[in-house]
Amino acid sequence: MKYVLIILLVIFAIAFPDSENWHLSIWLDGGILYEVVLGMDTSATDGFDVKLDKPAPPVPPAGFFPYFPCNDKKYSYLPALWGDIRHSADDVKWTIILRNTTVPVVAEWDADSLPAGFLAIDGTDLHTLNGQYGIPRDDTVLVVEYRKHSPAKALNSPTTIRFSLGKSSQVIITISDRDGNIAEKVGPKKYSAGEHYFNWNNAKKSGVYIYTIEADSKQIATGKIVVMGAK
Repeated sequence: MKYVLIILLVIFAIAFPDSENWHLSIWLDGGILYEVVLGMDTSATDGFDVKLDKPAPPVPPAGFFPYFPCNDKKYSYLPALWGDIRHSADDVKWTIILRNTTVPVVAEWDADSLPAGFLAIDGTDLHTLNGQYGIPRDDTVLVVEYRKHSPAKALNSPTTIRFSLGKSSQVIITISDRDGNIAEKVGPKKYSAGEHYFNWNNAKKSGVYIYTIEADSKQIATGKIVVMGAK
């Protein structure tokens, strides 16, 4: 009977992971690779915790540098963190500042280490991504939000569209369904030369979508998006 109980407890732990205590490493590559850690813990506070949070050095005047802003009166000499573990709650939000960006930033994480619930990066659920998210070069703030209970209307279809420009151009991104109906059109918008990312998560229904990218009125890329799970 004792062994049966132990087995049941193990099965329960696997089926219902601990949503009170979890940590997640996110790697941010903006020409320089950094690891930032966020998460929740029942022993943490919303301020700086010596044994849980990771302080960062002063922000350099040049070179890519991501950090969590820290505003703690007790530790006023720590303006920046590379690890921000919050007290367990139903809803938590983190702000990551991206300083000195000169190229599009890529965020990566271990998709198998995500907690249960809704964990979103700039509004896109990490559970629906393949462990990677492209951030436009001009973005200087990254918002990560956790909710213990997933929103009923959360879509299961985010897609990162990548494109490269040889020179500064006016770009139009058009996404249509397979019948030719436009689902979304973005632009014209001025983009600088180099690699760029566009994150699309606005599908209203499941299906196949086609995207085209025009730069200065010339088509430079096209591709297919398969959406599953949207209602």
